Amino acid sequence: MSIGMTADEFWNASPLLARAYREAHKLTQRQRNEFAWLQGLYIYKAVAMVVGDAIGSKGKKRPEYPKEPVDLGLETEAEKRERAERERQKIIASLTAWKKAWDKAKAKSGETP
Repeated sequence: MSIGMTADEFWNASPLLARAYREAHKLTQRQRNEFAWLQGLYIYKAVAMVVGDAIGSKGKKRPEYPKEPVDLGLETEAEKRERAERERQKIIASLTAWKKAWDKAKAKSGETP
């Protein structure tokens, strides 16, 4: 009965209905848990911002509270592709910089690249 099913449904309806209620209850609990976690994340960021600002050293960048909500993965396919391409470009830039540094170090040591 704690999962939202009435006594009449429990005793007289199909056993498959009990399974559906149980699965729906699990999904509701998971959603509540994720909401509580997300709320805790926002509180953590707010407290970290205040504490970091209060005891942080001078000249250090002041922490900021997020300007946008946390992305919950509800992006469209186009947004997913765009994000993946940006990440790919970051990796390419990083590897290119490593290669340049490697070639520079080899040239400095007298080896030929």
